[in-house]
Amino acid sequence: MHHITISTTGMFDEIRSSLVAPVEKKEVPTFIFALNFSTYIDEFDSSKKYELEDQDIKFERKRIREFVKAVCKDEGKPFEECRSSLLDALPEFIRYGTYNGAPLLSTPRNGSYEIYAMYKSGEGRRLIFQERGSSKERAQYVYDHMLRYFITNLFSNMGALGSTGNPTNIETPLSVYTIQQTLDDVVKDYIPFDNPIHVSSTPTQYVMNKSNQVYSEFLLIADALGAYMVQEMKGDTESEQLVSLSSNLFFRDICKPMCKQFVDSSDTHISVYDGCNSWVDDLIEQFCHNKYTAFRNTLREVPLRNDGVLAYVKASTVFPLVEATIKKLSLSKLGIELHARQEQYKEYLDFLLAYDKDVDSLIAEMHPSNNSLQTYISGSILELYNQSLFPKCDCPPNIKGNLNSEICCQIYCAIDSCKRAIRKYHMYERVFPIVDYLDALVRKIDIPSTDSWEYEYISKVSRISKWYRALAYAFTGSSEAESIFKELIQAQEQEPLVEHCESEAFVADIAEPVNAFSLDFLHYALLQYYVETNNRKSYELYIETTYPSLSPNHFDFMSQMHTLLGNIDEADYENYNNGLFCLWIKALWHFYLDRIDEAFWHTLASLWDTNYNNEMCLWNAHDFTAHQLILTYLVKFAAHFGDTNRIEKYREYLEYYFDSYIFTDGDELGYVWNEPEYYTMAQVNEQLGNLELAQEQYDKAYALATYSQAKWKLFEAKHGNRWGLFTYVEPNGDKPNLGEWLTSYSPAFSTIDEYKKVLASIMSYVFS
Repeated sequence: MHHITISTTGMFDEIRSSLVAPVEKKEVPTFIFALNFSTYIDEFDSSKKYELEDQDIKFERKRIREFVKAVCKDEGKPFEECRSSLLDALPEFIRYGTYNGAPLLSTPRNGSYEIYAMYKSGEGRRLIFQERGSSKERAQYVYDHMLRYFITNLFSNMGALGSTGNPTNIETPLSVYTIQQTLDDVVKDYIPFDNPIHVSSTPTQYVMNKSNQVYSEFLLIADALGAYMVQEMKGDTESEQLVSLSSNLFFRDICKPMCKQFVDSSDTHISVYDGCNSWVDDLIEQFCHNKYTAFRNTLREVPLRNDGVLAYVKASTVFPLVEATIKKLSLSKLGIELHARQEQYKEYLDFLLAYDKDVDSLIAEMHPSNNSLQTYISGSILELYNQSLFPKCDCPPNIKGNLNSEICCQIYCAIDSCKRAIRKYHMYERVFPIVDYLDALVRKIDIPSTDSWEYEYISKVSRISKWYRALAYAFTGSSEAESIFKELIQAQEQEPLVEHCESEAFVADIAEPVNAFSLDFLHYALLQYYVETNNRKSYELYIETTYPSLSPNHFDFMSQMHTLLGNIDEADYENYNNGLFCLWIKALWHFYLDRIDEAFWHTLASLWDTNYNNEMCLWNAHDFTAHQLILTYLVKFAAHFGDTNRIEKYREYLEYYFDSYIFTDGDELGYVWNEPEYYTMAQVNEQLGNLELAQEQYDKAYALATYSQAKWKLFEAKHGNRWGLFTYVEPNGDKPNLGEWLTSYSPAFSTIDEYKKVLASIMSYVFS
């Protein structure tokens, strides 16, 4: 439930007096803002849920009263004289619901505060400002327009509170009619709210000695926060003052962007009510709806000057939108995320926005009858370009000069082919000719300036090529992998090309190209390589510096286990990184099995069963693939210690897991999973002693793996000449059909060992 209090500062004090006196000599800065106290109850019965959330709101009103009483008691003064102390204590109360570190009620707070703020600039939409009349009349006129604009932006389909699906109550000492009328217009013009919004008037007085009645508790906190905001605005210009407020650590925690589609909601974002809104609103709308040509045209309206609030608006809104546009366009068109500096924006956008047109011309030239651009937009660029560009000639072109769209398409296809070969088809050795081709392509490109999009792009392509080469070596067990991983780690430490990579799915996302720029992924891949190649010495040396808490130097495996699995709240899995736990338990099995006993195993299994072996964890885990691998190793430990009950339990859980999310065209023929799942379950059943079933599952894994290889060979035969592989396939030949393949397939080997030997070279180390 959202309980929102709308309040004001500055010139709007002419309309009604604030419960907290304005900051002396800072009466001008003017805000309209919404203070949102939101609660959440995990309850299926909606009527009971709303009743409990209402109770939380009542508790918070009481908590505010106790907070004010505590401040007044310490000061020995009435509330009206405790303004400074109230503001000093406000951040602690809003964050934690405490005063001087002590709780104010025995009932803990269930809810949190956030604020959506809009600042009226000095110019402040002068076109609607009435020059005549009293100051109160002028304030009322601006207030009416600004409030409507504020409510529309906050509750529209792009607003932070638009269609939240949660009940929303609004309290305000201002015009209930204006707010309700604006909300009605929003519902009519945008999308209907799932739940009605109730708007009510709140008294503009605060009474502490009648706690059995509801007065203006939330308004008091809102007014105090408004005074706090004005107090924290330091600097000579409006932009400097807004930057100062945005930099306040407490305010950064609670201030959220009014537009839910905005680029980085982790940063403080204060909206501005100013003449610049005419183009700011257009930029946000165009960004949200992918209207990039219009977006670039609107950028031309942004003034070069930085007077008034313009410097803040550019830094907080315009530049982040341009950066996000470049990231989004480069990722979708080039497959590589580019990050432009401010002085490079035009150069980057000019190339990326012309890209579709260039691509359209290329395909039209190669396939005149093709509806090229529409196919490109609605289909797969990889398939389209592999069909169009790779058959064009049998060897890499003799490229000289700057980059162009055709070369970028070839690079895109090569990178995506590497990813496919590793993750989808498990054809690791076939990556080498592709990265050889990619490297040869890059070497022939002349970059005119190191300060250009071409330089950033080619630098990233070079690292991605090395990343795939290292993975191919690692997956085939070659010693060359180690030196390349270390080279990539050193390069990323000394010259990071991407500052932050979001994913924690170390196993499932191992083949993503962006991992070439992630130290976490690079470290993890190297440590996995050491485990898989039984290089215990290198593993121990490297994990000492990478993950010191997991270092085996003192063999304190009990402490390491609790570090990884620790007791946490049932619904919160933020402390659990299943990729790291997967690495740790594999190393434990491969290197230190002789150092643990049955008691340790039971402690480990009990901790796992209590916190993580459940459906809720499965769907909240960062990495599904790592989760299934962990269960596979738990089965191995259980078998080692003769724990037959847990072996069967983990087998059933894996089976349920696979049945829940695996979809395959071979279902009617009895192939309900994919090859990695059959391979995993075959290992489990082998441990259980179900040898006939294990051999059947190994055979199914092999059948599906060879089908994947056949599909890859067709792909390679059609396009491999581009990589220097002189293969041939019937140009109009169809790719293998799974049903036909499985119908004609017969068991390939007679023993489990034969299947395991051949599958070991097909499944990458993340599946073994």
